[in-house]
Amino acid sequence: MEEKKRTVKRLSGDTPAQDAHKGIMGYVENIKVFLIETRMEFGKIHWPTRKETTALSVVVLMLTFFFTAYLGIVDGLLSRLVGILLR
Repeated sequence: MEEKKRTVKRLSGDTPAQDAHKGIMGYVENIKVFLIETRMEFGKIHWPTRKETTALSVVVLMLTFFFTAYLGIVDGLLSRLVGILLR
C-alpha cells in the first residue's frame, strides 16, 4: 500500500517563529483581559457595612455557644447512660 504524506495546512502565512511570537503575545493578552475582568467583578461585590458585620458576627458567636452547650449536655448525658449500662 502506498503511504500518503501528511501535510499540515497553515491558516496564516506566518512562519513558525512568528506563530510562536503571536502565541506568547496572545498569552500575555489573555492575562491582561483576565485581570481587567477580575477588577470589574470586584466592583460588583456588595461589601457589608461595619454594622452588618458586627450583627452577623454576634449571631455566629451566639449559635456557636448554643450548639457547644447543647452538644456538651448531650455528650454528658450519653456518657452517664453508657456508664450506667456498663456497670
